[in-house]
Amino acid sequence: MQLTVFFKFKEFFKRYIWIWKSKTTIRFPEDVFMYEKNGFQVLGLIPYKADKIRQLTKRKDELSALIKASLQPKDHLKENYYAVPWPGIKSTSESDINNAYSRLQDAPTRIKEELFWFHLEEDNIEPFNCLLTGNFNEGRRQWESKKDDNPKTNKSILATHNLAVLEHALILAQIRAITGTPKLSNAQIDNWKKVFALWINVYRDDKYWDYFRQRIAHLNDPRINNKSIHQLRKELPCLVLNVNMEIAKAALTQEMPKYAKQHLDLIKNSGFDSQDITKVMMKFFTSFIKELKMIIQNLESQSNNKERKELYKEYEFALEKATKIKDHVDKLEGNQYIKREIDKIITIITKQIKKDLNNAIDRTITIINEIREIANFLIKKYNEEASSSSLSLEKVYLIGVIKKKFEENAKKIRHLKKEVSEAVDITEKGKKIFKKMKKLGYDNEYSKKINDDIKWLNKNREELDEVVKSIEEWINRNLKTLRENLL
Repeated sequence: MQLTVFFKFKEFFKRYIWIWKSKTTIRFPEDVFMYEKNGFQVLGLIPYKADKIRQLTKRKDELSALIKASLQPKDHLKENYYAVPWPGIKSTSESDINNAYSRLQDAPTRIKEELFWFHLEEDNIEPFNCLLTGNFNEGRRQWESKKDDNPKTNKSILATHNLAVLEHALILAQIRAITGTPKLSNAQIDNWKKVFALWINVYRDDKYWDYFRQRIAHLNDPRINNKSIHQLRKELPCLVLNVNMEIAKAALTQEMPKYAKQHLDLIKNSGFDSQDITKVMMKFFTSFIKELKMIIQNLESQSNNKERKELYKEYEFALEKATKIKDHVDKLEGNQYIKREIDKIITIITKQIKKDLNNAIDRTITIINEIREIANFLIKKYNEEASSSSLSLEKVYLIGVIKKKFEENAKKIRHLKKEVSEAVDITEKGKKIFKKMKKLGYDNEYSKKINDDIKWLNKNREELDEVVKSIEEWINRNLKTLRENLL
């Protein structure tokens, strides 16, 4: 009966966990959804119709007023509102509007917004109009047709760029909709490869960058020059791959390593130049290295300022964090940078445990000697007084002396015993911490020695108990003898 109930409960629990996991949504930084947050998308503007600050300001004020009145921009601005209804897009907040306005009125950030948005000429806007109605397939079809018509024309070059934006935005919209444990299908991996291929074409196409330079010249901003455009072109691969890096990082921190690895593999196999891939991968590791450096800084600042009990809790916490990070990146190229920081953590902890353990051993030896001295003193005192031929009054005095001496030292004995126990506790904690270090792959030399040290301390704690016990027995026995002599 009990077994039946147990197995039923087990099945219920497994089913509950499965349902809970299937409804859990993985959380990504909002910056990942770069097209939903693009300044032109948020303000519902077309780049070539928003070259002037007054046009941006007018739209910002219009949208802020509508949001405050709980009205929908698309219902009131109608044909002048060019925001794409991406699948799963979140509603726009006043904060989004202000941020978009700030980015678009600042020319150095605006050119990045323009690069990652649709380039639309007045005679080439029909595919974009399809997107505004949610007909993404038709928009895609029209741009693919223009791309293949004549690769040397402006329309073809812009169609390639617009397809890169569209495909990238749509695959990111799919990511927002993920529930449960995510996994990239073969079709999704192919879609990502298509996105990278499109952006690589844009990146390597000199004619595209000639067009982009002419387009940006319309802003008539002295802060933007050929050098600015060249730098943006240089950054494009990392800007594209950073999205996958952020997705991988978010997946790892939410205990989804397989999904993270899929995105890191996408980066490595993206087709971009190797130096750009290395930069992005290093940025990925840097976030974890930064976290480890903060742990190191915290450990270094607390080693001399905390009680050992609290300090060792910090050590355990630090090792748990380090273990988790190591598990995340263990099989990834570049993990040597992580290992270097973990080495520093291990060095700090090992150094302190070695110091504590040596202090514990030295203190235990001192305690044993002190208690033996107490015992010897009492025995000597008794022998001196007991051998006296004095009569009962002096022997009565002797009982009082021994009692007093025992009471004086009883507290000291208890305190010394407590110190030895604390010494053993420290080494036990050290042993526990060394076990955690072993999980990190550190079979530290000191961890091999620590078991022997703990055995030594425990043995001497037992000896200490025996010494104290023998003193108590000796005093009680001799007090009894003295009383009998008095009688």
